[in-house]
Amino acid sequence: MANSRKDSKGRVLRTGEAVRSNGLYQYSYTDPYGKRRYIYAKTLVKLRQKEDELIRDRLDGIHSYIARDLSLNDLFDKYMNTRKDLGKTTYAGYMYQYNTHVRSSFGKRNITTIKYSDVLQFYKSLMEKKN
Repeated sequence: MANSRKDSKGRVLRTGEAVRSNGLYQYSYTDPYGKRRYIYAKTLVKLRQKEDELIRDRLDGIHSYIARDLSLNDLFDKYMNTRKDLGKTTYAGYMYQYNTHVRSSFGKRNITTIKYSDVLQFYKSLMEKKN
């Protein structure tokens, strides 16, 4: 029987887990597009928490590695492409409102950097400027 891989404290490492020479724990996996991805953490406990989040996101259909490069505009366009139940005028109204008020300013922001308070502040500025 093959020996299991262990870290310096004698804990058994799972498939995909490794300890780097600088002491960081690493988990490697392949994304749905065939690209090798890595997650790093200072402790094995934190690494396994990140692994669990990754698995949960994958089961929910969320690609967290893509979100790092996704802007609000990209996400809105992707969402609107899935809305086939909207009438033509409703769809046109949504697109007009978004293109007029959001796309050129707030829409350029990276989705991972937007917080709830940012949305509230943006909404408040729209109310003050454009009533």
